Amino acid sequence: MPTYYLNSLSGDDASDGLSELRPWRSLDKLSAFDARPGDTFRLQGGGTFPGTIRWDWKSIGGGMGAPITVGSYGTGPATIASPPDQGAFLYTGLGGIRLENLTLKGRCSRYGASGATFGPTDGEGDNISNITLKNLEASGYSTAGVTLCGRDIDRPARSVSLEDCRFTRNGLGTYLWSVQGLNLIRCVGNDNDGYPGNPGGNAGQGLTVYASSNVRLE
Repeated sequence: MPTYYLNSLSGDDASDGLSELRPWRSLDKLSAFDARPGDTFRLQGGGTFPGTIRWDWKSIGGGMGAPITVGSYGTGPATIASPPDQGAFLYTGLGGIRLENLTLKGRCSRYGASGATFGPTDGEGDNISNITLKNLEASGYSTAGVTLCGRDIDRPARSVSLEDCRFTRNGLGTYLWSVQGLNLIRCVGNDNDGYPGNPGGNAGQGLTVYASSNVRLE
């Protein structure tokens, strides 16, 4: 399966992205690309990429098969710097997504944005599954570092894993709702003080999990 590279300084969105010597430049290019199961996307370590990755798929995505991976290459994690009051990664689809070795930095002054947000497709059909977050750091988001929700209480998301993740200075560290088969391994939530404008009240929490089953904490 192919690997595509991005460099926010020397990249060119007109290139093919298939080499560190011919990288893409922007997250807009990544968002518009027709990714397939097994594809890998590597952002230059130490670099800062302004914007948001937005993937909205009705029928494609890794599902329970080979995941689509977004991570870093080179030295250190790449940083995705979100626009004001927006998230860094927004995904709606069937799942099969892996985020690894990334830093998500938000600038949020009002309720409504998470660092990474995952949800199922609209309407009836299969639910979201096979989501892995590893060595992910998210800070500065008004809702949560990560938000992930199943379709409804009777149709949960499945096979979700967060490992070595850190969530600081968000509204909540995580908001995970209706998940069956959830692993939280060596994850930390610090100084998540609640979010302004929350209709349910402004109460900060660390790693929050609701209406879920088969949850493993280490």
